[in-house]
Amino acid sequence: MRALLAAVALVFALAPASAQPQMPDARQMSGTPLPMAEMTPGTVSVRVVRGDMSNAVTKQVVELTIDGEKKTATTDEAGRATFEGLKTGGTVTVRAVVGDETVDSRPFRVPPQGGMRLMLVATDPGAAKEAARQAQLPAQPGTVTLGSQTRIHVEPGEEGADVYYLLEILNGAKTPVQPATPFVIELPEGTSGSTILEGSHPSATAAGRTVRVQGPFAPGATMVQAAFRLPYSSGRVRFTQAFPARIEQPVVSIAKKAPGIALQSAVFHETREMANEGQVLLVAHAKAVPAGTPLDVTVNGVPSHPRWPRFLALTLAAAILGGGAWLSATASRRAAQKVGLVKQLQARREKLLGELASLEQRHRAGSISDGQYARRRHQIVEDLERVYSDLDEGAAA
Repeated sequence: MRALLAAVALVFALAPASAQPQMPDARQMSGTPLPMAEMTPGTVSVRVVRGDMSNAVTKQVVELTIDGEKKTATTDEAGRATFEGLKTGGTVTVRAVVGDETVDSRPFRVPPQGGMRLMLVATDPGAAKEAARQAQLPAQPGTVTLGSQTRIHVEPGEEGADVYYLLEILNGAKTPVQPATPFVIELPEGTSGSTILEGSHPSATAAGRTVRVQGPFAPGATMVQAAFRLPYSSGRVRFTQAFPARIEQPVVSIAKKAPGIALQSAVFHETREMANEGQVLLVAHAKAVPAGTPLDVTVNGVPSHPRWPRFLALTLAAAILGGGAWLSATASRRAAQKVGLVKQLQARREKLLGELASLEQRHRAGSISDGQYARRRHQIVEDLERVYSDLDEGAAA
């Protein structure tokens, strides 16, 4: 899961060409190298600032390490330190210790053509204290938006797709805000297994089809990662989702596991393929979507299997179970009937034996003639023989 989210975040770090310009966040750019084709090959330029790009740090020692070898340079009046004559293809990291704070770059290679430019951004103590003070103020009524890092990713599976919402909830104010309406997302019909992923803000919860992020929202970004399962029975996945805040630059992607996979939506203005970590992602950039406006997404060509074999297997299983239940019920009914018949025969046997004993007593007492005795005794004995025969047959059945 972490690898998937990291891959999605890395691919989506490329903003669409048609995005509206906005003020860059120096902290997000810190340590990220930018290739510059117009620079002399083997050159790396490092600018050191404190807080934002307008506050350059001068006379600051910058340390560059290339393939284990360390080099140093000092920033000029513009806060820039330049390293020249570096070996192309070498692996580089850059570090500056500004006061008590160490700021590092990510590793990068010196390109064979052009050079590299990057910025190291140290914390502005005064600005940090002021931001912390304002963040502790009581929440004010306000609004939040879903920022440019908001993503929707679809991962096709067997008869269902795993859908991931990566939400960047932005509060542009300097104090906490409490929106007038709760930040609640009702997931599409038919979804199951909704959950909040590791790394999300602790105020985010998921229950059934409802994802809720409890305010107030602190200044800056509140990150929430939610996932759910969306079943499908054909080669198409379709869902509609409304969000409680405006989405500035919606981005939707899908792991392209089949050649015919395509993304469709009325708000898409650019769709392209991107390779990442050995797989291909189909990425679509959309127009801004106002709060509460449904975002309709259709994925065509997802892998699917015919469902009739499963239905046939279920039907046969049901028939077998039904037949077994019928046979069991029939056997139980027959067993009950047998028990009832045996009880009747046993009662008949006891009655005949009683009549035979009474007949013998009457004959010894002389209250019945020899002829009557003989005829009645013969009849009782014949009846007993039939009862015993029926009992023997019932025991053998």
